[in-house]
Amino acid sequence: GATSYSISNGLTKIVAIANSLLVLTSLTPYAYGVTELALSVVGVFSIFQLTGLERTVVADMGVEKGQGDVPAARRLFQDFIILLTLLSVVAWAVLFWGSVTIGRFFTEEIGSYFVIISFLFLAAPATAAMRILYGVYFDFTTTAYFTFLQEIAKLTFLAFFFFFDSVTIAIVLWAYVIAMCAPVLFLMPRTMGHLRRLRLEPARGKSEPLRFFRGHNLWTLLSNYIDTSIKSIRLWLIKFFIGTEAVALFAVATGFVGHLSSFINISSIVGPVLPQYIHNRPIFYRIIDKTIKYQMLLAFVVVAAGLLVVPILVEWLFPQYQSSLVLFAILVFALFPSSINNIFQTMFYALKAQRNLFFAQVVKFIFVVGLGAASFYFVGFFGIAIEYLSTVTFFGLERYRVLKKLYPDFSINTRDFFLYDEYDKLLIQRILNRFIGIRR
Repeated sequence: GATSYSISNGLTKIVAIANSLLVLTSLTPYAYGVTELALSVVGVFSIFQLTGLERTVVADMGVEKGQGDVPAARRLFQDFIILLTLLSVVAWAVLFWGSVTIGRFFTEEIGSYFVIISFLFLAAPATAAMRILYGVYFDFTTTAYFTFLQEIAKLTFLAFFFFFDSVTIAIVLWAYVIAMCAPVLFLMPRTMGHLRRLRLEPARGKSEPLRFFRGHNLWTLLSNYIDTSIKSIRLWLIKFFIGTEAVALFAVATGFVGHLSSFINISSIVGPVLPQYIHNRPIFYRIIDKTIKYQMLLAFVVVAAGLLVVPILVEWLFPQYQSSLVLFAILVFALFPSSINNIFQTMFYALKAQRNLFFAQVVKFIFVVGLGAASFYFVGFFGIAIEYLSTVTFFGLERYRVLKKLYPDFSINTRDFFLYDEYDKLLIQRILNRFIGIRR
């Protein structure tokens, strides 16, 4: 439960930092930029991985299983894995056999790495099946160590070449593939145990894999795809207008921001709570206000710590990336608006407003492409900070506007920030349970 999550989460962060150290100390800024651009193709092809639908499948299977209808749950599981497998094979074939042709749309150098990246898609169905089974059967301990095993496999592979050969772009990409496959091998006995339980009864009903392209599933899929694609397109805009090394500096800066944000993402803790109060709007809105309060308090602490610690780490461990520090010192303040954005996104899912979230993502896509091209061209390197901060802030305001349109009575009540009540206690307890492993 909470203790397993806390231990694995802490260990995963440590190992992930070690992986970053090995990569950044081994690759030049140009080589690291090429690596990030090559990996960006995963985002472009992410729709073939049905990104965002795993959570929906787990929830739907849980409902069927809770009602004693295991055959219906098995049918859902089979349909999803069949569809994901077919799409993953298509993505692999396109990247593997068409790497030269596709590379012409990117660069020949990056295109040559698509063969390696293609194997990430072949591993996707197995890893998705495992995570779904662990979620349906409440195997939180195994779930907690899933990512840890991936990072350990990556570290072992990278460390071998770091000490006995050399870490190159190709080695880094193969490390991602190894990391995807490792949990499949190590956790196979555990997975087969859950699979046998699911297969005790035959699947019921007609197979309908295309059901995942209808209703809320479709909007969730499209929304997640656009969000992932934005990250990939931003990298290519930076390369086109500024250069490959700028991509590396941006990736390093946002990498540190990402590590810091993992310490303050309490919206995932509130997510399971919100649906319980969906029909009691005053309480629902108050919990949102309380979540924003603690999210901002944590963001303030993390930003201050990051500004003190990150420059020391960069100058000591990989001085060739010191130019990223100026960018980091600006981008880290995006944690404040992005923290609120995460809470708004949780609200969209709780209110089943994925369709509205999709259109908000489309507006964000247009904003990033338009402002990104203009700021990168006219301002150059510091245009990256202008676009990034502007996008995060604008998208937060756009999400708030859409939520207000859907629910006119919704507003952020700052008065709740200065009150302490039972909802503060609820959030504090869940934060402690999640991050420290304390149970009350």
